[in-house]
Amino acid sequence: MSQEKKKTLSRKGWVLVGILAAALVMTAVWRWTPVQEHVTPDALADWAETIRGSSYTPLILMAIGKTIEEEREDEKEE
Repeated sequence: MSQEKKKTLSRKGWVLVGILAAALVMTAVWRWTPVQEHVTPDALADWAETIRGSSYTPLILMAIGKTIEEEREDEKEE
C-alpha cells in the first residue's frame, strides 16, 4: 500500500473517530444537562426561520457546499 493511501486511510479514520466522539458528547450533553428543555422542535423551527432571513445564509451554504465538494474530490483521487 502506498504511503499516500495510508495517509488518506489514517485521516478518514481520525475523521470517523472525531464524528463518533462529537456524537457521544452531544448525547451526554442532551442527557445530563438542561439542553433538552431548550432545544425543542419549535425552537429549531424558529432558528431555521432566523437563518432563512439572515444575510449570511448564502455564505453559510457556499461554505457547506465547498466542504462537500472538497470531500468528493478527495474520494475521487483515491
